[in-house]
Amino acid sequence: HTKIPVDVVLAQNPPSIPTLLMAYLYCRWQGVCRRHRPRFVIDWHNLGYTMFADPSSMSGRRAMVQNFIRSIAKCYELRMAPLADAHLTVTRAMQRWLVDNFSLRGSRIQVLYDKPPSMFRPTTVDEQHELFSRLDVD
Repeated sequence: HTKIPVDVVLAQNPPSIPTLLMAYLYCRWQGVCRRHRPRFVIDWHNLGYTMFADPSSMSGRRAMVQNFIRSIAKCYELRMAPLADAHLTVTRAMQRWLVDNFSLRGSRIQVLYDKPPSMFRPTTVDEQHELFSRLDVD
């Protein structure tokens, strides 16, 4: 608990269950209790429902159960997405997908490309050899 008001709650997706609901409820609760509602922002790295196995590769009862779980998870994300004040994605493709499939307004979605800073670079063979020598790895 903090006396400093929270301005933004950023929820990374996935995991979506129960993260998105908990973050949303926290923002609403703060609005009621403190009369200052933080903005709820979803950071879309992927779609949570796609983390469940694709039922098309299964058969019988297992496929039915997996399809049911996947459908519930997709419905959950579909219902939670419009409740966010803003969205972040790492690609334009994800932005378009959210607009087309979750009926979100593109103006509420900001693309922030996920790329390493320039200080990160591939290691040279000599650097790899030196590291593996220190780790005593053949």
